[in-house]
Amino acid sequence: MSNNGCMKWLSILVIFSLLLGMAYPLLIQPWSLNWGAQTADRQMQLPGDGYIPNPERSNTRLVTIQAPIEQVWPWLIQMGAERGGFYSYTWLEGLINCPIENADRIHSEWQDLQPGESYPLCPGDFGPPPYQVIEVVPGQALILGHRPLNEAELAMDTDWVDTWAFVLQPVDADTTRLLIRTRNAYLPGWMKAIEPGIFVMERGMLIGLQARAENRPIEPSQEALYRSVFGFLLLGYLIVRFGLKRPLALRSNANTKPDRLTLILTWLGFLLEIPVLIFPFFTWIDRFYLGFPDWLRWAGAVLFLFGVGLYIWVYWALSHPGNAQRGGQQAASFVSHGPYRWVRHPMYLAMIVMTIGMFLLSSNLIVGLPYLIAVILMYIYFVDSEERQLVERFGEPYSEYMRKTGRLLPHL
Repeated sequence: MSNNGCMKWLSILVIFSLLLGMAYPLLIQPWSLNWGAQTADRQMQLPGDGYIPNPERSNTRLVTIQAPIEQVWPWLIQMGAERGGFYSYTWLEGLINCPIENADRIHSEWQDLQPGESYPLCPGDFGPPPYQVIEVVPGQALILGHRPLNEAELAMDTDWVDTWAFVLQPVDADTTRLLIRTRNAYLPGWMKAIEPGIFVMERGMLIGLQARAENRPIEPSQEALYRSVFGFLLLGYLIVRFGLKRPLALRSNANTKPDRLTLILTWLGFLLEIPVLIFPFFTWIDRFYLGFPDWLRWAGAVLFLFGVGLYIWVYWALSHPGNAQRGGQQAASFVSHGPYRWVRHPMYLAMIVMTIGMFLLSSNLIVGLPYLIAVILMYIYFVDSEERQLVERFGEPYSEYMRKTGRLLPHL
């Protein structure tokens, strides 16, 4: 890659980092603190609020579970570091020396929890100070909290430094809302610094409990890893697609008015791409989960990565001078270097490989597969026309090039 290309990539990464830093307090933090909760949910009085009447911060997170309360409560009450776990991301907990094992069934020995009991977040003596059980209302609420420990907390003259409330609300006979509300009498700086990590783990806990109560075959700890890999690869693809200057060779027909079918296929592609873009962030899409084995999902990750790499290679090949119209002058020859040395339409190949990878990695019926259909339809519709135009423009040299190369796969 040239120095200009390296500087372009570096500039994009710096700008992206700056935008992310600006967006966090304005957009990401408010969303993460009250993930899943609407304004009415945040303002609603919940059990446990009275222990800290005037908190420095109060945040509410919510998930709707397609199961009755009596099916949700046993999973909730058995949570704990030395009980059923927290149903969150065990690989992350392991990274901080907090080995948690998540239960995958209801345990009768963990169905009793009494006020005053210690409620540790990590097994053994490691980790933050354990919570204390404040209140248990069977089928309705579990309230935990921390007593003042250090001088700053004792000086506040409060019985509880923070509370962590789990509240169940029935929607109907088969649907339950689980709200988690955290209230802090004061918020130290170190607590603000780890807010993103707390959100990740608590969101995983909500998803994990939801999946178990709904009897869905999803392990959130592993699913988070797949989603993270998916999001990372998707970000790389989007940076190339929208962040880099579009090669002129891709715009040589920009002044041609598209026909109706072209517009339909273009908009169809945009619509079917929506599940791909939202997959890393929304759990409702898990209702289309297919349960692929791990080896197949990791194979999808490899295909996704290969497709992104090929996409970048195509951009590089098309960005070379002389590949497209410049100043009204047509290129003297067609592109035949880079991936075009072996295949005539590597952009379509990259898109097809990427979308197959998306489908397998997501293990989701509506992520990648519908978009793959749109890409294949565009390939079928556009390729014959494109090749006829190239033969008309370049004549026998292009016909000879066609005999030596494949459309999507190299000639063996």
